[in-house]
Amino acid sequence: MTLRGIPTLRSVDIQSLYLGTKYTFILYAYNREGSVASQKITHLYATAPQTPTTGPQILEYSSSQCYVQYSFVNNISGSQIISYNLQFRSSVDNVWVDLIGHDGFESLVTLYRFNVVKQASYELRFRVKNTFGWSDFGPSTSFIASDSPSKPSQITISSFSSHSISLQFDRSTIDNGGLAILTYVLEISEYLQNNYSVVVGYNGQQSYNLTVADGIVEGRIYSVRWFATNLNGQGIRSEEVIISLMDRPQAPINVWKVVELSSQTAITVAWTPVPSGISPGGDILGYKLFILNSITGEQWIAFDGVSLGLADQT
Repeated sequence: MTLRGIPTLRSVDIQSLYLGTKYTFILYAYNREGSVASQKITHLYATAPQTPTTGPQILEYSSSQCYVQYSFVNNISGSQIISYNLQFRSSVDNVWVDLIGHDGFESLVTLYRFNVVKQASYELRFRVKNTFGWSDFGPSTSFIASDSPSKPSQITISSFSSHSISLQFDRSTIDNGGLAILTYVLEISEYLQNNYSVVVGYNGQQSYNLTVADGIVEGRIYSVRWFATNLNGQGIRSEEVIISLMDRPQAPINVWKVVELSSQTAITVAWTPVPSGISPGGDILGYKLFILNSITGEQWIAFDGVSLGLADQT
């Protein structure tokens, strides 16, 4: 624009070093009689924000919620940030959706928690705004709405002896948390020692035969447990199961009536004890005497030497 051949539009080059500086402009007009000044006008030397260089940080997530933090550092635009805009896109609909801070709803919140759909994948991104406008969106951060695997059912003992124990596992009791199961882990410890170690030979079979090759020793008592893992890490361990590496004791040889101690109202019986050293599972802890009514089929315990701690009572 010119007035009487005199240019009236001027520009000034200012180094980016001075971004954020306020400049005051005054225009003077001169003629032969003198000069007159315009009103002072102050302008902030700034630009729209630069694009964030990092994506949002996932602080915590599960199959139902996500907790995210985002921040903008090294603002060199020269103008103060007045809003953050956080968006997400999921595999459910593949559309970017504003979570917080969009136009008309500016917000300086930098921590946000929102609900998610289990097994869906998510992307998160954000941008920032100052008085000169919005930056572009920065890089995205992704995750899958999921948990670690759930707690499995207890291991089932299908059979045992002095040299092996057959274990059964029900993998259907485990919720994978929304991600594929990577491994199933079996752990064993000597009973009450809490020195669990991983059974290397087990890799997720529904049944497994624990033998001396796995490091177990005849005559000892062990506890076993198991758990599953996925990309989120280790799942919850099952409850422990106590197992003994022993054969069942041999049956007593016989039971007989002690005539001289019996009467019309009471019967006294005795039995031959299991000889010492021939019980594969170790020393006998006691005997239980059962009575069976041959007419009604009713059965009950007449003597419980195990509970009473009477190992030698015969």
